[in-house]
Amino acid sequence: MTIYDIQFTTDSGGNSPLVGQTVATGGVVTAVGYTAQPIRYFISDPQGGLWHGILVNDNQNRNLSIGDSVRFQAEVQESNGQTRLRNIVSGSFVVGQPGSLVAPAMVGSGEIGESAEGVLVELTNAVVVAVQGTEFTVDDGSGPVVVGRGWTFAHSPLVGDTLRYLRGLVTSVGTVYTLNPRDDNDFGFFSNRAPLFSAIANRPTTPSEFQSDTVTAIITDDGAVASASLFYRFGNTGEFIERPMYDDGLHGDGAAGDSRWGGIIPAGPARSTCYYYLWAQDDEGAAGTSPANAPATTYSYVVRSSILTIYDLQFTGNPTGGSSRYADSVVTVIGIVTGAGFGNNGDDFYMSDPIGIAPEGGRWSGIFVYGGSIAPALGDCVRVAGQVIEYNGLTEFTGGAVVTVLGQGAAFDTLLVRVGELPDSSEAYEGCLIQVGRCWVSNTSDWPTQYPAFRITDATGTAYVVKDAPFEYVPFIGDTFTSITGCVSYYSGHGWELAPRFDADIGIVDRRPPSLVSATAISDTTVNVLFNERLSSAYIADIANYRIVDQTDTALTELHVDSAYLFSTNKTIQLITLERLLPSHAYQLTVTRVEDVSGNALTGAVIGFSGYEPGEYVQIADIYRDFQSYERLPVTLRGVVNFVQDVTTTSGSRRISAYIQDGSGRGFSLSQSGPAANFPGIRRGNLITISGIASSYAGTIQLQDFNGAPNTDVIVLSENQPLPEPVMLATGDRRTQRDLVWTSLPDNYGAGTWVQVTGTIYQVDENVGGGTNIMIDDGTGNVTIRIWNDMGLDTVILDGHPYRLRDLVGVTCSVAGPSSTYDGDFQMLAGYAEDFSVSTAGPPSDKLILDVPNRPFAPDLGQKLRIAYNAPLGQVRLRIFDLRGRLVTTLIDKRSGGPDEIWWDGRDELRNLLPLGTYILHLESVRDGSSDAVVKPVVIGTKL
Repeated sequence: MTIYDIQFTTDSGGNSPLVGQTVATGGVVTAVGYTAQPIRYFISDPQGGLWHGILVNDNQNRNLSIGDSVRFQAEVQESNGQTRLRNIVSGSFVVGQPGSLVAPAMVGSGEIGESAEGVLVELTNAVVVAVQGTEFTVDDGSGPVVVGRGWTFAHSPLVGDTLRYLRGLVTSVGTVYTLNPRDDNDFGFFSNRAPLFSAIANRPTTPSEFQSDTVTAIITDDGAVASASLFYRFGNTGEFIERPMYDDGLHGDGAAGDSRWGGIIPAGPARSTCYYYLWAQDDEGAAGTSPANAPATTYSYVVRSSILTIYDLQFTGNPTGGSSRYADSVVTVIGIVTGAGFGNNGDDFYMSDPIGIAPEGGRWSGIFVYGGSIAPALGDCVRVAGQVIEYNGLTEFTGGAVVTVLGQGAAFDTLLVRVGELPDSSEAYEGCLIQVGRCWVSNTSDWPTQYPAFRITDATGTAYVVKDAPFEYVPFIGDTFTSITGCVSYYSGHGWELAPRFDADIGIVDRRPPSLVSATAISDTTVNVLFNERLSSAYIADIANYRIVDQTDTALTELHVDSAYLFSTNKTIQLITLERLLPSHAYQLTVTRVEDVSGNALTGAVIGFSGYEPGEYVQIADIYRDFQSYERLPVTLRGVVNFVQDVTTTSGSRRISAYIQDGSGRGFSLSQSGPAANFPGIRRGNLITISGIASSYAGTIQLQDFNGAPNTDVIVLSENQPLPEPVMLATGDRRTQRDLVWTSLPDNYGAGTWVQVTGTIYQVDENVGGGTNIMIDDGTGNVTIRIWNDMGLDTVILDGHPYRLRDLVGVTCSVAGPSSTYDGDFQMLAGYAEDFSVSTAGPPSDKLILDVPNRPFAPDLGQKLRIAYNAPLGQVRLRIFDLRGRLVTTLIDKRSGGPDEIWWDGRDELRNLLPLGTYILHLESVRDGSSDAVVKPVVIGTKL
């Protein structure tokens, strides 16, 4: 079927009689890439003419060219008055041998209508009668027609221009028909017009000082382009230098004769700007430039330094604003982190050029990094590779930039700026760390909002301070500051604004007393009292300063406060009472006097709280026994942190790796991305609760997905708590070692249970996979102690003498640390010098000695029983039986005698608390085939 059969109609509406039908047709391609879409092209019956052309809306790119012959099956459709072919039947498309180009149909401008739809037409002697935006109207005397931009062309029409010819494809929307030239070759002029320029580009867009730059442009003419040149100079002064341009396919210009011309600008000085323009002349002597008014106006690009700095990215020379010359470029720079922990996820940060790298004393040398691959810490020296963009006026590295920590470094000193300079004159300070002097809060209407901010004022003007990092300060009008430090950000509603990093950046002259926020019973004899700001240590330890009254049982007198302690955050006072804080009872606390660090006093403050109700915490030993019931589920643990490691991975990312142990006698691994500074509550000796997801990774069960500050999942209940009593291990006791790390998940192990070994170190291997391995043996077999380099431990003190790790070979000592595994084998971790101690073991006795206190102990209250013994050399076994002779647990089973002591927590082999009652300690020694034994009774009781 011909295109004529599809298009011809007598319908007054212009619809094809075959609408909705699938037809087999074909033709010669007359245009490709209508509206910049390669799947939209026009075909014509070979003879051309009215009714012989149609638009094809394909479903894939066929890589067609004008003159190609095609055949296919497709559906006929009307869309906004335009007849087109669509939904090409799969497998029906055939490209034949290229045919002759279709000749345009000669028509008058006023004759263009339904019969010309989809047809390649030509007008002659058409005059431009109007210009409207990107379109214009021509008339050859028969009536006007609009010339549209279905394709790109450089011709800029002027009213009154007379065109010798004008060709194009006709499209329609409703009853409005438009002529669309395919390129500048579809224009012909009576007068000799100068050549036209389009698609001007330079590659690379930002060459280095060692790279030349290729400039290309499409240059067309109604006749022929005889020659072309580019003119350039580096900097704002001096003469422009001419370089030839070519259309020979050898100068970055594509194919020879394709109207794309190319020329090369040689390499220029680093950090300079190259200004250039183009010139061309046709075969009749008409010449033109691009830009049209060159050299008054030029094109330009920046020559980057091969060692790019933040200064290079930021410098514009205009203090009131301007886009980076590297906007939309992918670059790599090195800088020092001056502000960390910004944004909702805490992974945004600011960085500056290192000292001595950039000019102007740090101005123009800061930049914001949004959503980098890792969250570095303050002071880190980082390499950032990513795309620079302008986002709402702020120059930044956009999300996904690759951040690598190289080490530590030094940035420029904080820059001093007046408040009045911030709102509209701080382009040079964008991204920099600055400080404003004495000022005060003048407006809080934007606090609190989704994007909280407040305004500050000094003698020079007013500016915004934005909360984009987790500081706790809450502004009040009239608050006065000695200074405010922060990074300079930009928000279109505020202009440049100051973003403090933490409370220490806000030098408030404090005139407000502290306020009492809450009181919480965290045990049956412990109350944590929280204030809204940091307190002075004055008055804290005076127990007469606190009064607690039971308001539920009026018969009870006032509770006695035994001690008061101020947390290291200086915001929480911990009170220890002699009497119990009973469940379901209401209490009232009165604080007579406390002062903040500025000396402002709070007096007679009263707050109510409830008695102690044990929380819903998961026992770590339960997770070990049935990990599958907790896997990938949220859990909350309560225990003492015994080990904290700030890990820097081989990729430069940071994470915290720590261990917590609870009353069940087992430890647990805590692992989360981000530096340890993001988790201030996870500190050695802190009693905490922590919520996260029970997970397994690389063979270790662990807690993951817990948040750091400010929306932390970590709550500090007490500080400076004693570490758990260690499980005393024989170095060769594989059974106990295996039991300590066993979990119900095959090939996955627990870690973090506090253990101790005593023996002689016989080997030290340094620089093994990022750490040191120490082998220690007490005569029963060896165990490995792993010390990671991140712990920074290279020297320990034993009996007053310093020992570097490598010098410990031959030393007998005790080492405590959390249990761990490597490839499924038990090992210990160590990382604190105080966990190494001199072994106090004396010589073995010639008979068994067993010593225990002659009184009951209460394991349910956390009490432990000290058991001391001495035994001859040989096999030693210490076991506990009930009064029926049933084995309860084995405390010692090793092949070495001598004095030792252990602390028993009243639990059986399965870590369950034993019932109240009397039990038998049984110490046995086996030597030379003979055995000896001694027994002692112990009583488990409780507090009534």
